[in-house]
Amino acid sequence: MDRIQDFAAGKQQEIANGIILPKSRHQQEISLTFKYGRDQVISHIRLQEMEGHFIVLINGEPAAQIELMEEGWEITGGDIYDRDLLDEILRRIKANT
Repeated sequence: MDRIQDFAAGKQQEIANGIILPKSRHQQEISLTFKYGRDQVISHIRLQEMEGHFIVLINGEPAAQIELMEEGWEITGGDIYDRDLLDEILRRIKANT
């Protein structure tokens, strides 16, 4: 419903992989970046805070959306298939919120 109201009001948000991406004005908000490697493959991870949730970008591509729910931080869009990476992301989010 909010998406319909936003569209009707002329507000459009860019979406990739089913995740609403941050607008340029959100670039000044908290942005956490780090490198993560496994099996000789290094990925650049960026956690972008956006209106109460975080967007996880892996090598510049949106991978997941993480929100604070009743039982803690949970993935609400996309997925992080590497459990160790997810643990590191959640650790960094908790340390900075």
